[in-house]
Amino acid sequence: MIKTLISKRYSAYCLLLQTIVTFSVLITGAVASDADVTPPPIDDISSYSQCAGEYQSFALPGTCDVAYGANGLYVFKTGQSGTILFSNGSFGDPAPGVAKAGYYRTAVVYPPSDPSGSGTGLTGDYYDNIFVKGFSVRRIDPMINFPWGSSAPMSGIAPGAYSVRWTGQIQTRYDDTYTLIITSDDGVRVWVDGQQIINDWTSHGNKENSGTFVSLAKQKHDLRIEYFEGGGGAFMRLEWQSAHQARAMVPTSCLFSQGADTPTAMPTFVSGTGTGLTGDYYNNSDLRGSNIRRLDPIINFRWAGGSPDPRIDVDNFMVRWTGQIQTRFDGDCTLSTISDDGVRLYLGLGNK
Repeated sequence: MIKTLISKRYSAYCLLLQTIVTFSVLITGAVASDADVTPPPIDDISSYSQCAGEYQSFALPGTCDVAYGANGLYVFKTGQSGTILFSNGSFGDPAPGVAKAGYYRTAVVYPPSDPSGSGTGLTGDYYDNIFVKGFSVRRIDPMINFPWGSSAPMSGIAPGAYSVRWTGQIQTRYDDTYTLIITSDDGVRVWVDGQQIINDWTSHGNKENSGTFVSLAKQKHDLRIEYFEGGGGAFMRLEWQSAHQARAMVPTSCLFSQGADTPTAMPTFVSGTGTGLTGDYYNNSDLRGSNIRRLDPIINFRWAGGSPDPRIDVDNFMVRWTGQIQTRFDGDCTLSTISDDGVRLYLGLGNK
């Protein structure tokens, strides 16, 4: 795995990019109510009952959580009511190529918030990349419990390739050693009072990670959580547990946005009119001889064991992309590549 970072101030440059077996950018809700109990997880399909087949409707008996999918691949929605159509149009297609079904369960009813806390949630900065860098879209998230699936996390952020940084404080309820439990798809990192207690910055399906810290009752601790979605389904949930605290989602009343970083305003920009880069594909590893040329709208390929083109061999090929890249803002820009195998990137070969 090769990662290349190039930072340069510019507005428009000629771009030349060469690679051997090119790179693929590994980029792959609803908020639950405040809680101080251990509800069945939203993604626990065993707590649901099947109620409809694919493209069938079902009248929910009150407020319910629903799921749609098959073979361990599901999209979940909370707090639904009325008649639900279980279809790809309503839920997306979590399990392509197989027959899917609809499921429901009575929605979890949560008790009131802990009266001793007055928190309103954490500050969430959402980035349109997997690197937690650049300009962000900011909001206050009352809790961290997001079964996003293939949906966008919020307006202004595209699905499938994004990251989030939550900052603020967490207030404990007891003198205890606390365990923070993160269930995520994909990577996650957590710091409490500047000390990292969780570090799993990898692409993976739903996975549980945990870390501990010691606290006094009612004590507030600085909290920073970073998450990225790198393809496929997306899921993120924050829970806690201690000797006196049953495992539960951390409630809104114990999460504070005070002390978070100053917001970064999202400047306005004019969308470009580009159509992509010119890609020259070679059946060798030295960029010589005849080539196949096409226009690639974006460079985001996950060829794996396949060929980039029917006329190109599976192995031992190269690609050269050429053209120009136009920035949206004044300031430093970082170009990042994730590749398997080699990659070279050149800037400023044309007019500066």
